[in-house]
Amino acid sequence: MYLYEKTLLSCFNCMEEVIDKMEKTFVEAAVGSYTCLSPCEVVAEKLIAMTERKINLIEIRNKVVRAFNKLDGKKRQFISFKYFKRFDDEIAEIKNTREYFRKNASALKAFSSSLLHIGFTEEKFFEACGKYPFIMQVYYDFKEREENRNKLPSRYYKIVNRTEVG
Repeated sequence: MYLYEKTLLSCFNCMEEVIDKMEKTFVEAAVGSYTCLSPCEVVAEKLIAMTERKINLIEIRNKVVRAFNKLDGKKRQFISFKYFKRFDDEIAEIKNTREYFRKNASALKAFSSSLLHIGFTEEKFFEACGKYPFIMQVYYDFKEREENRNKLPSRYYKIVNRTEVG
């Protein structure tokens, strides 16, 4: 549940680092093109493709920021505490309590609604983020964790089978 939302929030801090690395790679490729033996058109196409990937990642990051800014203060605090590691005394006091998990789930639901409101659906997530392996890896890790969490223990199956047969 809320897999792509959790993925976007978890990858948010990494996105800035990746954007910076893309910028450095772009500059190195542009400077290196003077000594490159490839035709100018090939080098230009490569630089344009790198720029488009960077712009797409910046757009994804901006959508996360817009959705996050639409949240009210308390929900924003909970998301900041969990995903952006911003310490908050008030939230730290209730961490590991039922209230914390309830409010955290509520904040994630509100963030999901906010993403939908700005038009960033799960389909658009795959369309936009499918090009970035670091984002998709986080998504599939969350998905695997969710599937493992939803599996019933094997002893449950034995009990069900016994009652059906007997």
